Amino acid sequence: MLKFLENYKKSRVFNAENCLRKQVRVDQQNFEKKVEDITSRINYVVESTTSEHTVIYQVHDYERKLYDKIEEHFTNLGFLVIRLTIPELGNDEYMIISWK
Repeated sequence: MLKFLENYKKSRVFNAENCLRKQVRVDQQNFEKKVEDITSRINYVVESTTSEHTVIYQVHDYERKLYDKIEEHFTNLGFLVIRLTIPELGNDEYMIISWK
C-alpha cells in the first residue's frame, strides 16, 4: 500500500516527465476527437448524397502538427488528402479529404 501511495504521489508531482506525459496524452485525445469528427462528417456525406466525394477542413496554425498526423492517418486508410492555400479565402490553408 505504501508503494502505491509513493507511486501515486510521484505521478502527480509537477516535473518535466509528468508534464510531457500529460502533453502527449492531450495531443492523442485531440487527435482522436478530430479523427472521429472527420469520420462522422465523411459518413454523413456518404449517407446523404452520392454526388459528393470530399470534405474540407481549415488548418489553423496552432493545429498544424495535429493535421500532419491526420493527413498521414487518412492517407494510410486510402483517402486522397490534399493540403493547399487558397488566396481567395485569405491565404488560409485547407485540407481536402477525398474518396471515390
